[in-house]
Amino acid sequence: VINCDFKNNQTVDSYNGGAISAHDNSKVNILSGSLFFKNKAYNGGALYFEGSILEVSSTEFANNTSTGTAGGAVYVFSGNSSFMNSLFQENVVSGSSAFGGAVAVRSGPATISACRFISNEAPIDNIDSGGGAVFFNQTSKSIIVNSYFYNNRAYWGGAVYIGGDGWSKIDHAFVSLTF
Repeated sequence: VINCDFKNNQTVDSYNGGAISAHDNSKVNILSGSLFFKNKAYNGGALYFEGSILEVSSTEFANNTSTGTAGGAVYVFSGNSSFMNSLFQENVVSGSSAFGGAVAVRSGPATISACRFISNEAPIDNIDSGGGAVFFNQTSKSIIVNSYFYNNRAYWGGAVYIGGDGWSKIDHAFVSLTF
């Protein structure tokens, strides 16, 4: 996907991926100047991914909404994911027990590099919610590098929340961040 706009797309009922839903060992590349704006779904307001490799670069996610439990803009259910030089702004996950206002990664390694997260939100009034900008389940290995977080909100972890399966090993790294 190169230089494409996805605006005002929506799934019905409790389906995932307001603009794109990718499954079954798929590989998705979203590169250079794409925009995801005001998309809505149960999980992954703009993008739901359950595959092998997801690469997002130089893309903007703005005003997307998840009405379910994960990923106001993006929900990575499984697979390797990387986000580079992208903007996530004013995305919301609004379910009663919800995580990752912009990005939620359930499993698989994830890399976030040189991204900006501005004014994203997970519920601020529910003890079972967290990660105003980013949520990592403890089963995922992840790294965030040279990224910027501003004005993100959630009950737990206004910027980043790591949680989930209590028995899993945490393996996360955070380098050169601005909060």
